[in-house]
Amino acid sequence: METLRDRLAAKKRRRVVVPVELDSPSPEALEQIVSLQRSGLAALEAGDLDGLQEVQRQVEDLRALTHVDVTFAALSAQDWEKIVTAHPSPEGDDAGVDAVAALPVLAALCAEDESLQDDDVWRALLAEWGRGETLALWGALLRLNTSAWEPHVPKG
Repeated sequence: METLRDRLAAKKRRRVVVPVELDSPSPEALEQIVSLQRSGLAALEAGDLDGLQEVQRQVEDLRALTHVDVTFAALSAQDWEKIVTAHPSPEGDDAGVDAVAALPVLAALCAEDESLQDDDVWRALLAEWGRGETLALWGALLRLNTSAWEPHVPKG
């Protein structure tokens, strides 16, 4: 029988999937999305679960034309401390890490896709991204590596 200790030893690292917009949807795609929203509402009101699933599939197909999902895994506590030590924040904010300097390294270390496990690749990619996209990625990776779900649920 598996013990609690065995289960904890087999714990997997937390993951987060960050959707990255490759291109804005075309006007035609936006029209399709609105039409699909209407179809989805009609299917929902009719209780047509198969129809609702088909609408969801079509929306996902449209999304795949303009977005890609990138999966990241949390670092070990030791690796996180190496990031903090190597890239300290002069102001002490963002968990004590200089976000601009650390983001390419952090993204490379956390990326599950082998082609993205190089900080030079991330420097090149991030140089083309807007500030909002960069901040969104930083926020996702910071939360992944510095926060955890609240384990205590009070009774009552």
